[in-house]
Amino acid sequence: MKVGWQEIAGRIRWELRFRLAAASPRQKYCCCAAIFMLSAVLFLIVSIESDAHNVQQHLAAAKAVRAESDNEIAPARSLPKLLAQFHDFLPARQELPAMVSSLHSLARESGLNITSMTTQPLSVSEGATYAGYSIRLQLTGEQKETEHFVLLALHTHDSLVLRRWSFQEGNNPSSISSIDLHYLVKP
Repeated sequence: MKVGWQEIAGRIRWELRFRLAAASPRQKYCCCAAIFMLSAVLFLIVSIESDAHNVQQHLAAAKAVRAESDNEIAPARSLPKLLAQFHDFLPARQELPAMVSSLHSLARESGLNITSMTTQPLSVSEGATYAGYSIRLQLTGEQKETEHFVLLALHTHDSLVLRRWSFQEGNNPSSISSIDLHYLVKP
């Protein structure tokens, strides 16, 4: 039969009252100090045990969540399925002119001036799951406006990839930025 800590504490308390009834004040003081220290140790032991129990529960819950997530992700990791999802995500080649005009309007909206824009097809291997275009932009404007433009462009066009961005401050109020982007499309 398992005895709980409350029952043990009750027995100790009764025993101490019985034994200390005839003790001197100094003996009572020493016993009270010893009881206080024993109570503190008992409290620490109980709290450590409950903390250890909580840690065990959290570890078991974390292992269960990890096992579930591993089971959910494992079937989705098949390469053909992922490539098909990626291919479905990409826009068609015919959307390039609309994307270029969108970049112009986003630059105007951000307060920038596009001084030059060049587009070239990306060289991809035979049977690749994507094709694309390399886009190089030369912009004039402040750095904060350029940052705003880059964020708008990447947010608006999901298949746009930022490759390089250089910012050169000049003496005049507007500075020059060079931005290299890749626009991924279906092959």
